[in-house]
Amino acid sequence: MADPTEKVTAPIGSHFLLRWTTDAYVNATNSFHLIDGTTKEFPGRPPKKGISKGDVKVSLSIIKNGKEDGFRVNMPKPGVEEKMKLTPKAVFYHEYTFIFRAKEKAVYQFTVDIPDAKPPQKIIKEVTVVDAEPLNDRRQDMLDLFDKWLPSSVMGAQTIPPGETTDILDKSGWDQTSARSWSMPAPIPPGKVETLPMVAPQQWTQSGLAISANGEGQISAAKASFNNFVLPARQAAWDALSDDDKKKFPRPVEIKITTSCISVMAEFVKLWGNQFTADLNTMMNADPTFYIKAIDEFAKKDPRLPKPGDILYLVKEHNRGFFQHVCILVSRSSEVWVTADGGGGALPDQTAAVVDKPVSFSSGSPPSVPMLASVTDGNNKALHGWVDIDLVPNDKYNQDGSRK
Repeated sequence: MADPTEKVTAPIGSHFLLRWTTDAYVNATNSFHLIDGTTKEFPGRPPKKGISKGDVKVSLSIIKNGKEDGFRVNMPKPGVEEKMKLTPKAVFYHEYTFIFRAKEKAVYQFTVDIPDAKPPQKIIKEVTVVDAEPLNDRRQDMLDLFDKWLPSSVMGAQTIPPGETTDILDKSGWDQTSARSWSMPAPIPPGKVETLPMVAPQQWTQSGLAISANGEGQISAAKASFNNFVLPARQAAWDALSDDDKKKFPRPVEIKITTSCISVMAEFVKLWGNQFTADLNTMMNADPTFYIKAIDEFAKKDPRLPKPGDILYLVKEHNRGFFQHVCILVSRSSEVWVTADGGGGALPDQTAAVVDKPVSFSSGSPPSVPMLASVTDGNNKALHGWVDIDLVPNDKYNQDGSRK
């Protein structure tokens, strides 16, 4: 009989996860066995549509190096999503995830026991925590920047490091006070100029096609309002034109939306201090002398992988050419990639933080490449490639990566 235990390896400092599911129609309680011998309970997501098939108790325990251990008292609530299996008859379930940081070398065995499930479930996961690959100075210096500057939030409590006068979002141009402007495209075909609808905390002024606001977040929110509310009506009007009239005007197109991810990552690269020639503000000019394409690497039997400090570029799955998100790798295990990100939140809200991202792999045409969540829209995106910062010119470091 095959060993039912899932076995993974995680370097010290990386993150790994537990994942379990329950029926979407049960009232689940997740009970963690704590290190002091007591338990801590987290109620599960409410039963779907308020219809409960009964109560289900989930028990979670830990063995460390062959001896009973336990979870810490102060721990975050497990994340939960409602998911649906792709079957002829939709089957809904609730999926729970709990992310851990590998702190010390040991062999851990996690057990998730759901005896009340139908059928009963028992998930056993063995995690061997090993030494991490040593980082050179140029990589460690990049990671130290995140310890200093993150987390930060435009709308929430901003983190201003000691000795600094601003947070990383303001420093990268995403303050809420600088006057910005944008001109909305003229109606096609010519007609009345529409008023852009806004919802708090969105705030701008409009005079004809001219939009004025404080901060790039507000201007980007105005552009999103145009795409969501004005553009569909314009496109419908263009579609209703005769074939001859369609030849007179181009079909209205979506406005490109800016989020803070590009600006924040570019600021971190600037703080790191180099002569980086790729334009992070457009994410279109990755230099082939230090840019590694994911499809090239993952076509190999033993692909090299990005290391902490490398700059990751993400695209829509199966879209090989248009970058949609950029972030910097902090740590990597087989299950969770941790990245430093800007973006996130509905515009004009933006955040900058270190984020856990469970990794999956793309489907369809080979080779499969890693899929990571973009904080900008919450959707998984494919790894297009990464900048290997060991190859990036930076006169602060010797050729071996040590500081001069």
